[in-house]
Amino acid sequence: MAKVNELDRSGEPCWPRERLASMIRAVGDVILPALQHDGFASEQTKLLLGHLHILRLQIDDAPAYERLELAASKRLARRLVEIAPSEAAAALAATLDTSATHPRDIRAARVAINAAIEALVEATDPASRAELSRLIVRAEAEAADRGRAFFAAAGFEGAGVALPAIPDMLAAFEREQADA
Repeated sequence: MAKVNELDRSGEPCWPRERLASMIRAVGDVILPALQHDGFASEQTKLLLGHLHILRLQIDDAPAYERLELAASKRLARRLVEIAPSEAAAALAATLDTSATHPRDIRAARVAINAAIEALVEATDPASRAELSRLIVRAEAEAADRGRAFFAAAGFEGAGVALPAIPDMLAAFEREQADA
């Protein structure tokens, strides 16, 4: 069992993984067997168990994935600022000056950037939105592929669908960040 002060490969505490493993054992070994005669409760417990397994698989990569998503939002925002100079673009540019490192701060930075992107689109003349839309749709398609890869363990993808492995995707991101 991991000690409270042990750190994993990303410098995060090991205890969340241990707690998830304990919850998985409790739900799978105690709660689920007790619900064997209640179809709906059993079904819902199996869904809960599946989610806990996915969380356990994602927990080590989640901080890097959040950083990757923030970097992708920043990259899109920079492209939009370049092609749509305006007051709204200046406001968007101001959201890019973040050195967030805590997951909560990273998520808040993404929310701020995405809200500023939305404000930029709203402030842009409808006739001029085509290029913004093209960049946003491309960025969202890439985000969807990253999300599909990150949640592949949920089993929603059909057989034979090629998605990048999370460690490979995150390693490529880290290399890209080092080169920037």
